[in-house]
Amino acid sequence: MSAEDIEEMTRQIKREIDDAGADIGDSDPEIWEHLLAEDIVDGIKACKPSKTPEETDAWRELYAQTKIVADKALLPSDLSEAASVLKYQIPDVLVGIAKKDKAVAAEILDDLKSTYAHHEYDDVREMADKTAKKIEKLLEPAPEKSAKFTAAAAAPPPGSHPVFGGKTIVFTGTLSIKRDEATRMAEALGAKVAGSVSKNTDFVVAGQDAGSKLGKATALGVTILMEREWRDMIEGKPAPDKDKITVFKPLRLGK
Repeated sequence: MSAEDIEEMTRQIKREIDDAGADIGDSDPEIWEHLLAEDIVDGIKACKPSKTPEETDAWRELYAQTKIVADKALLPSDLSEAASVLKYQIPDVLVGIAKKDKAVAAEILDDLKSTYAHHEYDDVREMADKTAKKIEKLLEPAPEKSAKFTAAAAAPPPGSHPVFGGKTIVFTGTLSIKRDEATRMAEALGAKVAGSVSKNTDFVVAGQDAGSKLGKATALGVTILMEREWRDMIEGKPAPDKDKITVFKPLRLGK
């Protein structure tokens, strides 16, 4: 079903509102129960999630008309008569719309929390609370999808170096090449280059006259490589096993 189908459902509600006219607050709740239970809810279920701004606007207008029904027809009436619609039909419509469009879902959730959650009637507050919880779950990422996303984000970029890919490198001292060139080389390996040493640093690459960064790296247990070791590894020359690279010990830099 398209935006036109959503708009037709909206027109159905508008026609009922127009027919009720100024007496909408005195209308029979059964009118709205019949409309929302049979026609609108079924129509919402038959729709696919929105993919265009036009469809989002259509869902937003459907919600706006549903809200008019709640605010002008149901809440001013005797709640004992309107209770069934408020307890079942209205939540079904709101959750149904939320399932089809997350942008409108967030707007509905805001209304539920800012307006209906503070209503004078207990039944309305209870409806708002239960409906809000259902919509909150819809807006949360599914656990399995979240786990996959986290794993993918933590994985080294495709085609990156088996040791340095996805790792954080800090350069210190005077290298045989310019620092920006070393940075480009590291990034080409799939590594990230940082300016200071922290607990998130994976490797410190040291050139001549390296300074305090070595001390901090040693204190944090960060793996430190002399520039020649780093270049040997990225050029495919014999290098220490990645699980046995020794943490830096005092070296005679420059020799």
